[in-house]
Amino acid sequence: MTAVEYGVKITGSLKIGGSSLHIGGQQLLGYDTDRNTATLNASRIDFQDASIHSGGEWIIGNRETGVFISPSRLTVGGHGVYHRGNANLAAVDWTMRDGTVQRHLVVCGNTALSGGLDALYGVRLGDKGKCLLSFSGEEVALGGFLSFLDGYGLRIGGMPVLQRTDNDKIQLGGIGSDLLLGSGHTTRIRLLSGISDVDGDCLMLSSYGRACFPGSLTVRHNYGADLLSSYRVDNSDEGIIIHKRLRMGMAGGFLITGDKETLSLTSMVVYEKEGVRTTVPHTTVLGHRPSISAHAPQNRYSESFHIQTDADFISSGVPVEAAGHVGICASSTRLADKILYLTESLRLQAVSGGIRHYGDSCFLGSVSSEFFSSGFAGSGWAIRKNRTTGNVIATFDEVVARRKLRAYEFEVKKVSATNGSFWISDSCSGDSVEKIS
Repeated sequence: MTAVEYGVKITGSLKIGGSSLHIGGQQLLGYDTDRNTATLNASRIDFQDASIHSGGEWIIGNRETGVFISPSRLTVGGHGVYHRGNANLAAVDWTMRDGTVQRHLVVCGNTALSGGLDALYGVRLGDKGKCLLSFSGEEVALGGFLSFLDGYGLRIGGMPVLQRTDNDKIQLGGIGSDLLLGSGHTTRIRLLSGISDVDGDCLMLSSYGRACFPGSLTVRHNYGADLLSSYRVDNSDEGIIIHKRLRMGMAGGFLITGDKETLSLTSMVVYEKEGVRTTVPHTTVLGHRPSISAHAPQNRYSESFHIQTDADFISSGVPVEAAGHVGICASSTRLADKILYLTESLRLQAVSGGIRHYGDSCFLGSVSSEFFSSGFAGSGWAIRKNRTTGNVIATFDEVVARRKLRAYEFEVKKVSATNGSFWISDSCSGDSVEKIS
């Protein structure tokens, strides 16, 4: 069965003399000739897949408070709507309440933010095309200078750690604990300027190592006891205290120690014999003690500078000189200028051309002139002991006895006499000789 289709087909122009077109009992289309306006009246108009083209303007509501669409402008309530066509124009201002940019936002002019700025995925700030400050990950990179005005700087935990103070001074501090300089990755800390005290009056450490500590000085090794410190009582009593040992040259070198009363010097004497090295330590103590000298003043206390050593001898590489005298401890024996005292009464004293002897002289050996030869043609003089007989023989050129000359045996090799007697004798001996008046 074939369906029957009803309708009207117009292949030419359709002219309607009235002012409206009704479809389905409703006025769909109307026309006002006075205003030259066509009216499409329906509760809903669906164009489906059709394309709508208009070369004029579209107004929804009225132009001032509604929606206005033209080929060059789109407004809602009298305000422009920004879209791809006009948002990128340099002469168009853009104001909005909230906005989300899915990709890049580029601002060519100045940006003024009246509220906070949240940038949680990195920030790059700069000037004249150069990045001066960037935030990335856990790192903030500064590509320029950071300047502070007076009274401002850096804070950590609300406490200033770097602050510019008056007169362009910079104060670096901690936040209630230690201030640490350097780290495990720091090779060294180089001092380019000196460090002074709090008043700026004393340069405590210069950039080249000159040090001055006006308060005090204490030196320790690792965590040991005090080794060296300074002290001051007044202008006449101030100095350095060595608390332990003072070594010379190296850790095993010459040792100096001391206490309140003495100074000790210790060194090693080294022996090398047949490839065996032997070291013998010796200590010498210097100090002052009450004097036991026999020449000490009796009307006051007397003290002596005392040297005590466990070595066998004290030797000097140069002559030793002393003012006054050189003596033996607790003895009267001493050597003074031109006098050797054995006791106060027994002494040798230099006089013009010789030595004066005080007290008896006892000789256990021979006494002679510097050069001596025996016999008639000999020279010099001597009192010598004969090693064969044990007799003591005196040889002089002349002997004069002012009073008596006594001899148990008298032997004359030659006798000459004048003034009344003339004796010539090859040999003569006698028990006694008496003068006959």
